[in-house]
Amino acid sequence: MTSTRLLSGDLHVRPAGAADAEQLLRLHREGFDSAWTMRHWRWRYVDNPLRSTEVIGAFTADGRCLASFCGVPLPCRYDGATALVQRAGDVIVHPQLRTSVAGSQVLLRVANQFCSTFGGGDRRIVFGFPEPGLQRTIVRHCRFEVIAGVALLQRAVDAPVAACARLRVATDADVPADADGFLQAWGREVATGIVRDRRYLQWRYRDNPHGAYSFVSARSSSGALRGLGVLRHEPLAPGSLAAVEWIVPRGDREATGAMVAAASERARALDRTDLVCSFAPSSPEFIELQRDHGFHVRMTPYQFVCRPYHAGITRRFLFENWFHGFGDLDFT
Repeated sequence: MTSTRLLSGDLHVRPAGAADAEQLLRLHREGFDSAWTMRHWRWRYVDNPLRSTEVIGAFTADGRCLASFCGVPLPCRYDGATALVQRAGDVIVHPQLRTSVAGSQVLLRVANQFCSTFGGGDRRIVFGFPEPGLQRTIVRHCRFEVIAGVALLQRAVDAPVAACARLRVATDADVPADADGFLQAWGREVATGIVRDRRYLQWRYRDNPHGAYSFVSARSSSGALRGLGVLRHEPLAPGSLAAVEWIVPRGDREATGAMVAAASERARALDRTDLVCSFAPSSPEFIELQRDHGFHVRMTPYQFVCRPYHAGITRRFLFENWFHGFGDLDFT
């Protein structure tokens, strides 16, 4: 199919569902050179916490998908108010179209239709961490805004750390059964961001077919949770172990130290040299881990971008309040 025919409207841009899964999976494999199976696709776009498939595809007359813009709707809090957020990802244009004007036009069609179909109402923002080329396109043409750069925090695992002997640290393959009470209390303190409850963490990590994860918890002598983290076993960078979730009450230096010590020990057991995590640059965690626990900053080419749909959700509000960790990036 030629670029001229594509520009003349031969592609039908529409919401895609389970009936289109095979074609969407085929596009993912061709566009990203991925080894995704149907299990990978269903985990993200069918079996997510809201059990909702929210995808826009560009289809030929014979049903082949040549572009897609995908999202996962998730429970969210905005200054404590419960609503939804749309985490966008897997934006794909078929390789044959990428160097043509037709490819750019199709990308804009699917992106704009995705935002008009799945943004707004309870879904107060659409956000993501796109590749730099895609980011420039959607910021320029689709009313997305750049909120902040994505920075990693990194420390050598053999660096000294002041762990607290009074706290017990455990590693498991599942989220602790009593995690929800701890996560609710933490959510009252961290009032803007994806709702991190036991159900979300199990879907995001325990059930994730893309990698292996372990859950690290720190407890007081009474057994009360003081911290919860998730470690990704496959390295995201050579020689590193990533803490993709890091949930500790702000100001609890003992719990943070215990978590750093436990994660560093796990990294050494896996022959890794560095521990990495990520937080919004304006967050207290970003400052505390540098100041008190020996982490230093390493910038990435990614940026947090979003399209807001609510008058009170401004760029400044999100920069100052939105909580995100490494696990908010869809490739982690």
